[in-house]
Amino acid sequence: MSKRSHQKRKQRRKRSHSAHRSASAVASGESEQAEDPSSFEIPDELLAVPKEKSRMRFILTLVLIIFLLLVFTIPSALIGGASGGGGAEESYVSWTTPGGEEVQVSSGDFFAQMRTFHNALRISPFAAIPLGIFDREPNERQLARLLVLERMANEAGIVVSRRELGMHLKESNELQGISREMYDRFVDDYGVEAVEGTLLRVLRATRFLQLAGNAGALADPNMIEELWHDQHEELAFDYMSLAIDDMKEEARKELPDDEALSAWFDEQPEVEREALMTPERRKAEYVYFVNLEETPGTALLAEYPDESERDPEEMAEEYYNRVYFSRFTRPQEDLSEDETPAAQERYLSQEETQERTMAEAPIYFAMQAWLGDLQGRQAAGEEIDLAAEAGRLGLEHTSIDFKTREEMPEETFFKEDESTATLVSYTFQALAGGFGFSLVATGDRVVIVRTTEVQERVLPPFEDIRGEVVEKWIAPKAEELATGRLQEIWESLEEFTKEEDEDAFQAPEGPFRRADADAFQAAAAAADLATGYRDFVDKGGSIDEDPDWEAAPNKFIATHKDYYDLDTDEVAEPLSARDKSAVYLIRMAAKRPVSLDLMMPIDYEGYKMRARSDALTAVADTLDYETLAARYNLWLASDDFEEEESDQAEPAENGTSE
Repeated sequence: MSKRSHQKRKQRRKRSHSAHRSASAVASGESEQAEDPSSFEIPDELLAVPKEKSRMRFILTLVLIIFLLLVFTIPSALIGGASGGGGAEESYVSWTTPGGEEVQVSSGDFFAQMRTFHNALRISPFAAIPLGIFDREPNERQLARLLVLERMANEAGIVVSRRELGMHLKESNELQGISREMYDRFVDDYGVEAVEGTLLRVLRATRFLQLAGNAGALADPNMIEELWHDQHEELAFDYMSLAIDDMKEEARKELPDDEALSAWFDEQPEVEREALMTPERRKAEYVYFVNLEETPGTALLAEYPDESERDPEEMAEEYYNRVYFSRFTRPQEDLSEDETPAAQERYLSQEETQERTMAEAPIYFAMQAWLGDLQGRQAAGEEIDLAAEAGRLGLEHTSIDFKTREEMPEETFFKEDESTATLVSYTFQALAGGFGFSLVATGDRVVIVRTTEVQERVLPPFEDIRGEVVEKWIAPKAEELATGRLQEIWESLEEFTKEEDEDAFQAPEGPFRRADADAFQAAAAAADLATGYRDFVDKGGSIDEDPDWEAAPNKFIATHKDYYDLDTDEVAEPLSARDKSAVYLIRMAAKRPVSLDLMMPIDYEGYKMRARSDALTAVADTLDYETLAARYNLWLASDDFEEEESDQAEPAENGTSE
């Protein structure tokens, strides 16, 4: 900002303060020409005071009514003029249009627009996003910029129709889940023009910004070429690698005594300790219904009759809907060889199973009632002999001794089908001594699950797991030794300093090391290590373009993109492979550009779109607040306030005072 412009703003602000003081003086009765209010009397003939009313109270009531009428009927422009508002002397925002006209906005008008701006964005926060406004309550600078852009849009003849506004609001409301009723209530509260009129202004400024960008943004061929070469570059690498397993014997030599080893293991993360715990084992029993011939359940039906008002067909239908996907799967032999299961009905229909469902439904719901009774009795503290009750009710019973989750399916009770996984899952979900939360219907049974005992996972005594603990200690130690050995090689290489890149996100942090091919080979030979070479591969190509992709070093390099940013001859610090198989020391051997002739049409279109997008962003940046302030003398009163506060703070910060 020029010194002359800054002085002009200071003078405008002083005039504004002077006008405010004058208005205050008038309001407080300091003007010499103002009459003394105490000498002003109302003639008696103008007052018709009702009987039995205080004359003074009546006068005060009348004055109050006249005052309220004045407040609500005098145009706001006159009120603003009376208080010194609305004129150039009290502008809160001002700027010069491209045509040379000076525009000023009073503080009252500015903050009124700020309120409507906030209210409009509450209903459509997406409208201002193209202007870089992501907050539903924009700040003063964002509103000032909007005012300038909208004025420029008006002068350019840009129009946004009500139909376009309606389409925008429809999409915005759908995205936010705002119904028409909610929108109408919001508009009723804040006014149609305040909301929709403000949004029209925002959309008009947005369109101006987009048109300005489209007019000024061209996809420069040089930019397309630069984007291609930035993404497509062939890179070759040298590397040293040291297998972590090769360092385990050396790590074993540093193994601590058992006391220290046990203490080390105690400090490991819980997940590492859990890996050596014994598996959980469960003991369970199962009661099941097979069919009416094998397990008629006569006593069960007598003890737990259906108390609902369903007729037998309704009960059968409900039963079918609950269990068809597990109990009534169509036999595989029924599926023809030339048709996939998806081409047929995978499950037997209710019509096909009507006889079974009618017969089994009462048993199923009686078992469900019995299960609820068992759970309630157990919760009340009753000890239940499940085998005895099953025999009494006409159902089958079996039990399984302690088994792990993996061992349990080997029991003969379980079938080789999907039902096994469900039954095992129910067994391992139930609490010790508890029942499964519901019946399990399988292809040949309806089952009640009860977990009788649980052997929790425990960590065995240290002496029983010492071997496994030793291996857990050796693995990271071997990795540490391998990394340390390659670290020594890296630190022996030439150190250099990288120049700061202005376009980089952050300054490079060293130290950095480099070595030419001969120095790298010599360093490896001195450490009795071999080197490898990853031939040229396009960093922007697909991994299958590397003929040696399956080689572990090539996979390692391809999955660590940071290596692509190394300078030629630069050597990165050693790094372990993710699978902990080896530690690598990587050197950038060479770089070479990829010919533009290899650019496909689809690549060209993509780069052209990206280049145009970058150009649009660059044009939009030329219409930000700071640029508008410099180019069109945009002035905001609060900026001056901040400058004054900063000027007053400088002497204190510098340790001086006037």
